[in-house]
Amino acid sequence: MNVLFVCTGNTCRSPLAEATAKHQAARRGLKGIFFRSAGVFAADGFPASGTGRAAAALRGLDLDEHGARQLTPEICRWADRIVTMGSGHADQVRAMAPDATVAVITEYLPGGHPRAGRGVPDPFGGNLGQYVETLDLVETAAGGLLDDLFGARAARYVLLGDPVEHSVSPEMHEAVFRAWGLDATFESVRVSARAASEAMRDSRLRGGNVTLPHKKRAAEVLDHASEAVRATGVCNCWRRSSAGLLYGENTDVGGLRRALEDAGFGAPGQRVLLLGAGGAARAALETLVQMESASVDVLNRTPERARAMVNAARAARAAPAGPDVRVIESAAASPGWDLAVNATSLGLSKNDPLPLDPAAVKVGSVYDLVYAPGATALVRRAVQMGIPARDGVGMLVSQAVLSLRFWMPGREPPRAVMQQSATRALAARAARRARAGRG
Repeated sequence: MNVLFVCTGNTCRSPLAEATAKHQAARRGLKGIFFRSAGVFAADGFPASGTGRAAAALRGLDLDEHGARQLTPEICRWADRIVTMGSGHADQVRAMAPDATVAVITEYLPGGHPRAGRGVPDPFGGNLGQYVETLDLVETAAGGLLDDLFGARAARYVLLGDPVEHSVSPEMHEAVFRAWGLDATFESVRVSARAASEAMRDSRLRGGNVTLPHKKRAAEVLDHASEAVRATGVCNCWRRSSAGLLYGENTDVGGLRRALEDAGFGAPGQRVLLLGAGGAARAALETLVQMESASVDVLNRTPERARAMVNAARAARAAPAGPDVRVIESAAASPGWDLAVNATSLGLSKNDPLPLDPAAVKVGSVYDLVYAPGATALVRRAVQMGIPARDGVGMLVSQAVLSLRFWMPGREPPRAVMQQSATRALAARAARRARAGRG
């Protein structure tokens, strides 16, 4: 089977599609499928764009040896299927090769995806973020193409969110699937809130995880919600039954509890500062209530959102017993806390400000739900101050263990394998960023 990807100059979109399709085919163990790319106005031998190469490198793909190829009748005859980046390219291919089997790549996106059938925007001249968005799009569509060509033999699981490029969940879950000898895949898919809820009902998916900012929306579309989902109003894990029903769980609650206990931060009776008011913060608040914290002060840049979260948490609990939970508007005047928990998204980007400066407040320990290669800035700052601190890798692994139990009851996930794969993936990502910075 020969597949040809076509765009305009063969320096951005189609080389990215070719590279990710090769990678996914190899990962699935597919044999006898060959990929090439070309451009309707390409200059033969022209290299892939520098920003395109940088985006590819972030995913472990290599475009350094790519040379552009002009679309010709000969290469069209070579292809069993021609996949274009837009409808205009498809028309040009059909004019050159009337008998060719042609499709636009976005036809292979999951049902309900906002770009389904609309083509891939040209990132040429754009920044790295735009190229990463393009790669996200063609990566998802290429998976659908392989399903169409060879059948969705593998059980497919996904992470739905925005952003998702920071996640090492695919490496971690696929390490487990290999250890279990399962024909299954896990991929990250960047989607809008509406597309996330529609993707959850996609018949090609067995289940998956949901990350920010879609956890509340995910809870709203479930057919059956667990006790943890009902208590928090957010869902980060779902599975789809053979009848098409959606069962939801919140594994963040148990995952954070295990991570805090493993870090030595899980003692009852603590005074806790909780940063944030989104879905992750709501799960964290439930965890802190279950762990019998003495008090929880919630600090968010929008106090109204924090108050709404606290009120919703109180309303969800059947009994009034629990810690003293209050919303504060500043950490400056407080005498201090035993534990600070960051449940904001600050730290996902290297340019983010600190969610809390440990030098400006008194805290006994710090737990950051965010994780990053080399630890987050908050964790590094706390350690410099001599404050015990951990980032979110422990929670990531623990919630993933609970997710796998939810998807596949009766199996016990190999926690050590998951921890090792997550650590290796973060180290590899740090190395790629260092190389990209030197370039």
